[in-house]
Amino acid sequence: MRALGMRSAFITASLVVLITGGCVPPDSTGYTADGMLKAVAATSASNAWAVGNNAQTPVIVHWNGSKWSSVTAGVPAAAALEAVAASSPANAWVLGSTRPAGSKWSTPVILQWNGRAWRAVPSPVPSDSYLSSVSVTSPGNAWAVGLYFTSPTHLPSTVRPIALHWNGSVWQRVPLPRLAAPAGGGAQLTGVSATSAGNAWAAGVFLSDQGDYAAGFVLHWNGSSWSQVPSAPASAGDPIAVAATATDYAWLAGSVAGLWNGRDWTTVPIPLVQTHFGDRGGQVSALAVSGHVAWLAGDYCTTALACANGQLLPLLLRWTGAGWQFTPPPANTAVIFGLAVTSPTSAWAVGYMPPYTSQEKARMVILHWNGSTWDSAAPV
Repeated sequence: MRALGMRSAFITASLVVLITGGCVPPDSTGYTADGMLKAVAATSASNAWAVGNNAQTPVIVHWNGSKWSSVTAGVPAAAALEAVAASSPANAWVLGSTRPAGSKWSTPVILQWNGRAWRAVPSPVPSDSYLSSVSVTSPGNAWAVGLYFTSPTHLPSTVRPIALHWNGSVWQRVPLPRLAAPAGGGAQLTGVSATSAGNAWAAGVFLSDQGDYAAGFVLHWNGSSWSQVPSAPASAGDPIAVAATATDYAWLAGSVAGLWNGRDWTTVPIPLVQTHFGDRGGQVSALAVSGHVAWLAGDYCTTALACANGQLLPLLLRWTGAGWQFTPPPANTAVIFGLAVTSPTSAWAVGYMPPYTSQEKARMVILHWNGSTWDSAAPV
């Protein structure tokens, strides 16, 4: 068995991007800079958030309908930001972590936006843990999920899933059902999506005794407890993301997609992902749903050699009601990992443009869907 480091121990349902200071003209939907963004969330055409880091500096940018701007008041100086969710212009949450001086492990950070500033909110999580996904429906209902370690060895068998609930006043740890992890392995939650106080979904993966992803699983919240959903198309898909908009409409995404109609799950193939070669080819890393509008993002490669060489192409897929439709981004070198959607004519995808030389830096890219094409400001 091998010990799990914080990078190899988990996967996230958020996106990876790079950024620093700088803005684009107010009439552009783009925002380009050095650094890294990890996630994006939107509630309307005039309210969106994207979070990440520029080196050791946390970055939070906000879209007000005409431009992106930095909003970091109240954010801890050295926090690494990982996920974001919002329910209104005055209610948003960000997950991240800090590493105290002299500590080997990171400590989770939860930030709340009240319409004026960000503030850190205490939570009952173990210090050696990682929160990877957050969902919020109202000021009194939010979920955060991830993993924690039961031993400093970080062996796969010490990885456990964790779920936290916000009731409007405090974060509380909520019991999870007993999960049958592989012998010598563990389990983690990688995505969560709630539509109300009585309906939420969580996706996760089992880890083998070597720390590899052995299979996926799905949990459902009915307002009083979490239960495992054996009928979900998880074992073949290793779901890392889940998104729901109603009790009868939800999506799972991994190497396959699953659609919930209120009674049962239907497995839906994902073009290009099914033809992957190697560890990263054909990987879905983000899922977003609004109403019955759904998007997937990730990357893929076309040959075994391309996958082995890391020659990945961006993947942006839109659900048409009959299947997934490929929508090409402005550049084939863009790396896309995060998504948010508010309507058929408004969606956000965040990622970065890799550097061409060792002297250059990766540049953050934010793309906007206008109903027919993806638009962005070119990285500079």
